[in-house]
Amino acid sequence: MTSVEQLAERWRLVYQTLASGTRRQLVGSLIEADPGESLPLPEAANSPEYRLDPAVLTTNLLHEHLPMMTDAAFIEWDEEPFRVSRGSRFEELSRVLLAVDEYDKIPPQLVDGCYFHGDTVNP
Repeated sequence: MTSVEQLAERWRLVYQTLASGTRRQLVGSLIEADPGESLPLPEAANSPEYRLDPAVLTTNLLHEHLPMMTDAAFIEWDEEPFRVSRGSRFEELSRVLLAVDEYDKIPPQLVDGCYFHGDTVNP
């Protein structure tokens, strides 16, 4: 794979990951945490505005969100206790999400209800 193809793949993974509200919430929770801290699941992935049933969320995390984010090295997680922490490529996600939050010309229909809209968070 050429470096251009590798770069395109990295961007595809960032966009694909941030396309999910659950995954954005998880990234946001990790941004707010200290860099070496691990967070409890499913709580770290459950939006304060759109609370999901913890059992359903846990199933979705285990079968969809966590494997995808782990394969991309964005996060690391443990099953017992059920926790998540930043992966080696976490900064790629956090910087993109924070850049979107800081840009004030994004149409409101794309950011209303988004976890970070209106909040300033420093990684």
